[in-house]
Amino acid sequence: MEFIAHKQIGSGKEKVLVMHNWMGDSTSYDSMLPYLNTAEYTYVFVDLRGYGRSKEIKGTYSVEEASTDAIKLVDSLAWNEFHLIGHSMSGMIVQKIAVDNPARVKSVIAITPVPACGSPGPKEMMDFLESAALGNDEAAMQCINTLTSNRYTMTFAKNMVKDLRQWSTSEARLGYLNMFSYTDFSESVKGLRTPILVLFGEYDFEGSEAFMRNTFLKWYPNVQLECCKASGHYPMIETPVTLVTTIEKFLSAQRVNSMDFGNVQVKQSKIGQFKDGLGVFANREFKKGDVVIQWELKRLNEEEYEKLSEYEQENFCHRRNGIICYYPDPERHVNRSKNPNVAPDFQREANIALRDIRKGEELSISDTTQEDF
Repeated sequence: MEFIAHKQIGSGKEKVLVMHNWMGDSTSYDSMLPYLNTAEYTYVFVDLRGYGRSKEIKGTYSVEEASTDAIKLVDSLAWNEFHLIGHSMSGMIVQKIAVDNPARVKSVIAITPVPACGSPGPKEMMDFLESAALGNDEAAMQCINTLTSNRYTMTFAKNMVKDLRQWSTSEARLGYLNMFSYTDFSESVKGLRTPILVLFGEYDFEGSEAFMRNTFLKWYPNVQLECCKASGHYPMIETPVTLVTTIEKFLSAQRVNSMDFGNVQVKQSKIGQFKDGLGVFANREFKKGDVVIQWELKRLNEEEYEKLSEYEQENFCHRRNGIICYYPDPERHVNRSKNPNVAPDFQREANIALRDIRKGEELSISDTTQEDF
């Protein structure tokens, strides 16, 4: 099986897949490499088809193809769960990967990204970008200068264009231009609860912050928006130390929001019934009929019940035959859905697998389950 080329940096427990922009390959991140925390994170920097060390790999250059290539690669690396980082055009690709693989993607960092609706423009602009893709160096340099507010020397843009021509094909550049301009899967991402950090450059194109607010912040319920100060469209080149700090602060926060219980773990949910946004995920495979979670219920008297918050009373307590049962973690955070994979067994006081469950899959009971009786 043919995989897109990649370079691994680090050997940490947390896995991070990193994708590049239209104007560069994976080496666009090289200025960041000395500052990465390689003890806690494993970063894999990929070259998309037609770029870098994948330059000779041809394709359709679609968002579906790029997403499939990424999943094939992480499968070959035996990553069950992972974080995603995408820049500009690959900021679109990481959204596609996340929405198609919600149980596996732990978080997304989208750096000066193209949203899931694409970024089409008038014919004059598209003709200009097409000329930049096909070999017009002056047009390509103008693109770079515009996206950095014309703050750098001519050599800065000239060197970027030189590397672009050397390490990518015109076919790929044109293909990905069509991808990020005309692809629209925005309806499918609305409501996705994966934690997302969106970064825009202080000196990126005019209106970039508003563009992010009108797309990402309207679609995703668990999104953060931050400005990359003193940077334009390319913070990994312009402000690498600051970008690494921002990335790893966000990644670290996702690790804190995880609790391990052996067979299962509690972390950020992709379903999101509870206001804390947490859910329960399988740490191993289960067969139909297996006990997935053995409950450790607490029986409360009325005085103990009244001391709980109204939220805990409504969400984590149930009355059965006059007895108040209080659910601790992990069972308290099993969400409800229309496609459940576990069911409560009140006699055994356990959640039982309704079907085979994959490692990493979020657990849910039926949204029609009656727990008070």
